Amino acid sequence: MQSIASRRAFVRHIAVGIPVIATTSFPSVAHGVDAARHDGMTLPPTLDSMLRDMARIHNQLRRRAPTAADARAISAHVRLVATHQLQANRDTALHTAIRTVLDREGREALTRREPDLLAMRRELTDFGFDLPAGAPPAISRDAREAALDRLMQGGLTHLYVDSAMTLDALTAEFELAAGADACTTLAEMAATLEAMAAVLCVMAIAIPILAPDCFAATAVLATIKMMFYLLQC
Repeated sequence: MQSIASRRAFVRHIAVGIPVIATTSFPSVAHGVDAARHDGMTLPPTLDSMLRDMARIHNQLRRRAPTAADARAISAHVRLVATHQLQANRDTALHTAIRTVLDREGREALTRREPDLLAMRRELTDFGFDLPAGAPPAISRDAREAALDRLMQGGLTHLYVDSAMTLDALTAEFELAAGADACTTLAEMAATLEAMAAVLCVMAIAIPILAPDCFAATAVLATIKMMFYLLQC
C-alpha cells in the first residue's frame, strides 16, 4: 500500500479539485434517488451510475484477459467512489453509526455475528454483476475484528484511496501478466476490503443507512477480485 503522506496528498487533491458529486445523506426519497433496492435500500444517482459503470467493466473482464487500460479504468472508478465517500462526509456518518451499534450491542455481539455472504452476492448479481461461480470464502472473526478497528479509525475513504493508488502502481504489471508481487498486493487489498464490507453489511441490518456503504464496498471488491481471478493469481 502507498505511504500515508501520498494518501493524504491524494485526499487533499480530490477534496479541492473535483466538484461535489453526491448528496450528504441517504434519505429514502430525495434528490431523485433511484428506485428502491433490496430491503428498501436506495443509492444516490451519482453512486448508482459509478457502480453500474464498475459492473460493466467487471463483466467485460469476464470475457477477456485484463489489460493495463482495465486497471486504469478500475482505478479511476475507485477514485470516484473515494471522492463520493469524502465529499458526502460518509466516514463521519460511518463512525457515528458504528459507535451507536457498539454502545447498544457491544463489540463482541457485533464481531461474533456472521455476515450473510450469499445475500451480499445476490445483491451484486441483481444489480448486474456477472459473478464467477463459487461460494464466497469465509471471513474469520479476527479479520472482522481488525476491519472494525480500521473502520473506526479511518472509515472507507483511505481504503479506496489506497486501492486506487495501488492499482495505478501495478498498471505496468498488467501489460502482460501479473507477477508474484502484484498478486500478493491484490490479495491483501481484496482481503482487507472483504472483511470491511462484511462488517459493514452486518451493521447495515441494524442501521439501514449503512446499506449503500456496504453495497459500494462489495462492488469495488468484486471488481478488484475479478482482475485477481483472471490474472490467475
